[in-house]
Amino acid sequence: MAAPNTSDIIELITHGDTSAALTAIELLVKEQCPQRIREVIILQSRYNLARSEYEVIGSMTEDKFKAEVNGLNFTLLNLVQEIAGTDETDDQDTSQLRPYHCYTCDRREQEMEFKTFVQLKKNENLHFYYLYGGNRQSHRGFVKRIAYEIEGRAKDYLQPGIKPACEVLKLSMDAVTHPDFDIYRITFLSDLFQVFGIPVQTLNNNTNLLESTIADLLESPKLKGWRAPNVVCLYIRISHEDWDKENCIQAARWFINEFCQAEMPEGHPEFLFFFGVEYRENQPQVREEVEKAVHESRHFDLFSELKNVTPDHIDSWLDKYYMIEEEMDLNREDFKEQLFREKEATNMVTIEKGLKRLIDEYNATQFTNR
Repeated sequence: MAAPNTSDIIELITHGDTSAALTAIELLVKEQCPQRIREVIILQSRYNLARSEYEVIGSMTEDKFKAEVNGLNFTLLNLVQEIAGTDETDDQDTSQLRPYHCYTCDRREQEMEFKTFVQLKKNENLHFYYLYGGNRQSHRGFVKRIAYEIEGRAKDYLQPGIKPACEVLKLSMDAVTHPDFDIYRITFLSDLFQVFGIPVQTLNNNTNLLESTIADLLESPKLKGWRAPNVVCLYIRISHEDWDKENCIQAARWFINEFCQAEMPEGHPEFLFFFGVEYRENQPQVREEVEKAVHESRHFDLFSELKNVTPDHIDSWLDKYYMIEEEMDLNREDFKEQLFREKEATNMVTIEKGLKRLIDEYNATQFTNR
């Protein structure tokens, strides 16, 4: 079955036919951007759960069901516009808040560090950073926040409809360890080229793969026509299981001093590489090992440890996005209690999920009032 066009899906959304819109967008995503199918599956699950709680179980009120569906419709509309290549800020309702604002809670220390790093190396176009923190501290969310800051989209709540200063290609991958360093590098490079959409078969064999450089990434179809001032932002995740203090630091040193030491054509996009170690917070010995290893290396800019979020940080976020409380019947203390459940602090993954849901609920009220 041929995928429907985006205008037909938008019409389904605006007419409130959420079920049909979800089916149509699944076909569209499978055909045009299969890497985003997980987003569609999550939206379908949310819709099916809401229908079950409202129509079958009876645990959801009609008003709550309508708000949930309106929030889903808003998210679907954004997804369709992104797939269609529509500028995210075109025709934006001044009362709508984009989902990526869930990444802007706390992390001021790291944000200020990034600005300092940029200022000190403003004439360079290859940048290397190291992040570390517990595996529930949303390293990837922080990197996305940086990307949206660079684009200027993080300020669109102040001036809706603002045009981005540039575009940032946001990518991520895992670094999978191996005791044999050559195999480590081959696996890393294979995954790296796959992320950039370059089939490794074109490099013929492992010898050619090990001789590749960052210049080869410019052959990526994702970078076609991609020039300065546009930016490439890659998050390289190192899980608790894949952390090896010798191999990981050696790999970062090789990547910076060898792979990225190549002549690049004039006008090439700026590259930002974020190595992120995500350790289990209940194993302090690994945390100490990571902290010692990354502090001793001088090959990259090191961010302060990503830590838990406190209720004060939520207060600051709600103060920043004051329009949410102005437009919604939101009890701030109840909202914080839902997030923290009597704890003094909690992880960023929990916070981002809560803020994303709040943004969806806020946008649902605006969607209803169109």
